[in-house]
Order: sequence, then structure tokens, then C-alpha cells
Amino acid sequence: MGLKLRGLGRGKQHPTALQHRAMSSEHPITDLHNLAGIRRMRLDYEEASSGPPSSPMWTITAFYGVEYGRGVASTKLEAKRIAARNALQLLLSTLKR
Repeated sequence: MGLKLRGLGRGKQHPTALQHRAMSSEHPITDLHNLAGIRRMRLDYEEASSGPPSSPMWTITAFYGVEYGRGVASTKLEAKRIAARNALQLLLSTLKR
């Protein structure tokens, strides 16, 4: 289950309340998109592969104008999950200040 975003307009939770749950989120990509929507930020991803075509390593980077998270894995989806989780951690830590 993704993070519930309640209490921040339209029934959504304040982003700082999400920080502890972000680490264990099963859906970091969805959670990152939800947070981007709340903050009215444009989320972009960049992808690159390296290695042989038979077993590439994927690097996915999440951007909000600047890099916020990067993930490297043997599948695009896992690399994107890692990038989203890293971006969530960084964004939520900046909201706490």
C-alpha cells in the first residue's frame, strides 16, 4: 500500500508526516508522484543502460529541475523504484526543516 496523503488540502496528509513511512513504502514511484502533485513540482526521469545487451544495468535518475534520486539495478523497474525511494528520502528530509 502506498503512502496515504491526508490533511493537506483535499484530504491529504502533510508531507512531513510521511517521512518515517517513506522508507518502507511498497510503492515509492506512486508516492513520489503524489508528493510531486502536492508540491506542484514537475517530475522527470532519465534512463541509461550500460553493459552487454543480454544483461544490461539500468540507471534511472529522478529530477525536479535538479537530481533528487538515482537508482541502479538489472531491471528498469527496480532502478526506478530505487531512484524514487532515494528522491522521497531527500525531498521529505528537506520538508522537515
